[in-house]
Amino acid sequence: MRSLLLVKHSEDTISASLLVVANPSILGNTQHEQSWARIQALEAPRGPGEERPEAVHEATRWVRPLNSVDGLVEGQPAHFEAQFTPFGDPKTTVHWFLNGRPMGMSNRKIMRNEFGLVTLDLAYTLAEDAGEYMVLVRNDSGEDTTAGQLACSSRPGILGDVQHEQSWKRIQEIEAPRAPLPEPAAATYQKPSFTQPLQSVELPEGGTALLEARFIPVNDPSMTLQWFLNDQPLADSNWITMTQDFGCAALKISPAYARHTGVYSCKATNSEGAAITSAQVTVHGEDSLFLDTQHPASLQKIREMEAIDKSISEEQNEKMNCPSQYARLEAPEREFDKPQWIQPFADVDNVGEGQVVELHGLVEPSGDPSMRIEWLFNGKPILNANRYRQEYEFGNAILTIAHTFPHDTGVYTCRAWNNQGEASTSATVKIDGYERLLLDSAHPVSWQRIQELEAPKIVEEIEEVVQKEKPYFLTQLASVQDIPEGEPVHLEATFMPARDPDLKVEWQKNGAPIGASQLVKTRHELGWATLDILSVNPDHNGMYTLHIANDQGEAASSASVKFCTSPPLPPMFL
Repeated sequence: MRSLLLVKHSEDTISASLLVVANPSILGNTQHEQSWARIQALEAPRGPGEERPEAVHEATRWVRPLNSVDGLVEGQPAHFEAQFTPFGDPKTTVHWFLNGRPMGMSNRKIMRNEFGLVTLDLAYTLAEDAGEYMVLVRNDSGEDTTAGQLACSSRPGILGDVQHEQSWKRIQEIEAPRAPLPEPAAATYQKPSFTQPLQSVELPEGGTALLEARFIPVNDPSMTLQWFLNDQPLADSNWITMTQDFGCAALKISPAYARHTGVYSCKATNSEGAAITSAQVTVHGEDSLFLDTQHPASLQKIREMEAIDKSISEEQNEKMNCPSQYARLEAPEREFDKPQWIQPFADVDNVGEGQVVELHGLVEPSGDPSMRIEWLFNGKPILNANRYRQEYEFGNAILTIAHTFPHDTGVYTCRAWNNQGEASTSATVKIDGYERLLLDSAHPVSWQRIQELEAPKIVEEIEEVVQKEKPYFLTQLASVQDIPEGEPVHLEATFMPARDPDLKVEWQKNGAPIGASQLVKTRHELGWATLDILSVNPDHNGMYTLHIANDQGEAASSASVKFCTSPPLPPMFL
């Protein structure tokens, strides 16, 4: 049985309204009344306040004196310390003195003053630092001093004992005098003779003439050659070139002109005698000079102008019917008097450091071309510098110092002279701060030592005589066997003579010279030669030989290098 349910649909509505009142974008009312009142009170204009009276401090005095330092050895640090009161006065100054002389700051001397604690630290002491150290503290109310002593003993400057006994013995052996070797017999050469004489040459103008001859002996160092043209000595020039090489003498003329025609001779001379050979050189010239004029009218005009005597007067030219524009103009030379300063220099005082100073004077005669000007400072010429600018125009002499320093204080003089005489003017320039310059040495001992070191020394040149001897080995090369791959190899040998500049050293492998390589490095100096293989491989197996030779003989030392092949690794099963 089924039942039927019936549902009836229904609906309802409700509404409401929302009203929003907008606030102003700028809030002009204060949110904190007390804070606003406080700000108004702080920003209100005020009258000038009362000046505080300057604080008055008592006179400075040392509450802890300066300590002394004893028993120091040259090179050790030193520390001095003292304390004063009051330390709150900003006008307090501290000064250090050594043996009565002011001390300055340096990288070795460090001075400090912090809250009344005064310290001096010497990074390392020297013998000249020994003496009495005094420190002075001062303010407007007074001053006080305290002193301490520094005792420092000096060390010897030269170490006379040898540091390497074996090296010293080796040096004595190398530098020991040796008996001189017998001088070789002087070589003798025969009288010069030409095996091939000069041959005569004919050629047109502009060609190249070549004269050649051969002579003996070839290797005679005293042999000299001289060329002659028509029995007159001949020298090198742009056209003529002379050469001599291995018994062959040559003369080249390029290009050849008609003036080179003549008899050329070559003379060979040595200590035994002389020989000469000659040949004829004929250059056929061409008529290349044009002597006829190309402009007859111009040539005639030139002859007329050159015929006029310009040294005679205008009246004589009129009598000779010559134009007046060609007459000589006479003008008397102007004479000038001795120089005289119309406006001398004025002294300059109280010039601040870094300012510009200008000295200006006026001298006559201003138009004299022979007038010369010279500037002097304390009687010595002023050197050119970018700070000094010297000017002289139309009688105005001006010296400008662009940037002054205290050491520019002194007397500046300007000297003017011409052919009639000379005159000078001077002015004194004073720069502030000149009195504060310390011109005396603060370390007389060091200054005397500097003068001794910088004094010119006369060095006597002693010519070193190198004794020639046949080379030989002191220690031989040692063979190297069974070297694993990748290991370095070092071969070394020593030989004599060690100081022969003509000695030649050469390394060979299996009879062939060893070239430059990144793996093989060779080196030799002062009787010592080495060969280094940085990482050995199978290509380096072989016989290595060191050859040394000079004009007295040669020697060789050999050693073998054998590479060891590593056995293969056994298989591993995973």
